[in-house]
Amino acid sequence: MHKALEIAALRSRERKQNMLRYAIADRPIWESTAVRLVALSPSDEMNRYASDFMKREYAAALSKSAIPARLSPITPNDTSVALRLDVGSRSVLLGSDLATGRDQLTGWSSVLASPMALGKKSAVFKVAHHGSKSGWHEGVWSDMLEPRPLALMSPFRLGDQKLPNAADRSRLLAVTNRVFITSHPDKQSPPAGQRMSKIEKVATQETITRRLACGPVGHIRWRAPIHDLTNDGEVELFDGAMQLVDIV
Repeated sequence: MHKALEIAALRSRERKQNMLRYAIADRPIWESTAVRLVALSPSDEMNRYASDFMKREYAAALSKSAIPARLSPITPNDTSVALRLDVGSRSVLLGSDLATGRDQLTGWSSVLASPMALGKKSAVFKVAHHGSKSGWHEGVWSDMLEPRPLALMSPFRLGDQKLPNAADRSRLLAVTNRVFITSHPDKQSPPAGQRMSKIEKVATQETITRRLACGPVGHIRWRAPIHDLTNDGEVELFDGAMQLVDIV
């Protein structure tokens, strides 16, 4: 992230125009003849809340004798950027980690109040927040997605918390049987291997918390003609990616 911001600042100076734009609700991020990418969140209220949160956290950090290495995470995912990608006649909804929302001004509730978000239904959905209940909004499925869309997702694992859980999986499969996930949500981490002492020392110093990755990262690839909507395209699975219906 730091490197990306450095590059944006350098290009801004070279081109004498601001190359860094914030993703906010209803703002086009990229537009060309056949492609349009629009940010659906965060809303003004979500940005205000996040700004107030950062101010409080920063003030609290400065009041301590030792500045913490990082601030507390913003919850519940108030700055998540949901996107809609239109390519030719196709539309893809990218749900990010966006939650339902505390009220009508935040989360998916805010997105559904925007005419721009409801202008076109998507046939493909990157499922929000790993399929958890907190990211589920009935209005997304009824008003923003075609019936029984292609749904793509990744799991979440942290200690005993694993998403999507059994209830989440049942809820997803009740609205579409075309759900694919990058790996099994209950997959266990591999046993710890031996590292050189110098590598172990650097890894300990440079991180706050760390854990072993669960083997290869799964990958889902979907390809389809951009104008022929009668062709559902082809889904390819790599490195442990699977259909959600195959999880028992």
